Amino acid sequence: MKIFLFFLITVFSAPLFGQTLPIDEKTGKVAYQEVVNVNIDKNSKTDLYLKGKEWIATTFKSANDVIQMDDKEGGIIIGKGVIKIDPTCEVCGASGIHKTQSGFIEFTFKIEFKDGRYRYEFTNFNHKADNSGGNLENAKPDCGGMSMTKKAWESIKGQFDTKITEAINGLKESMLSKSSNNDW
Repeated sequence: MKIFLFFLITVFSAPLFGQTLPIDEKTGKVAYQEVVNVNIDKNSKTDLYLKGKEWIATTFKSANDVIQMDDKEGGIIIGKGVIKIDPTCEVCGASGIHKTQSGFIEFTFKIEFKDGRYRYEFTNFNHKADNSGGNLENAKPDCGGMSMTKKAWESIKGQFDTKITEAINGLKESMLSKSSNNDW
């Protein structure tokens, strides 16, 4: 009984001690993915595609630099994005002064469109900073000659999770918006 209780406590408390990011079972990589049904009027594949393009244009600094593949007929957009990371230091409380923590997370996204639904996938997340970084699947960062604490690495993952979730929520809001009316 004690072993069972220990097991339950360990399993249910694990998320409290570290940032748990979603891992794709097939690839073993961090991946945010979902098929979303949008059953409101005027949601053809083309309408959804245009809403996706609009989201990219308003979310990223330069949509032309971000988009790697754009197939309106096939209903697919693939791009590469970047999220700035500037976590607070666990020792001094300052924001963005430690180069091993500050930096960028590069990622790939794919949005596919069909009538009444779309599918998004955000993956291939890689932290880049001076002498540190690495794939977010890693338990420890790739620091080269520098070192980074586990707490700092978890801080980076936590800030990333917040920012990518905000971006995905923005995509979902954009996809639910009504098509613009040309009778203005």
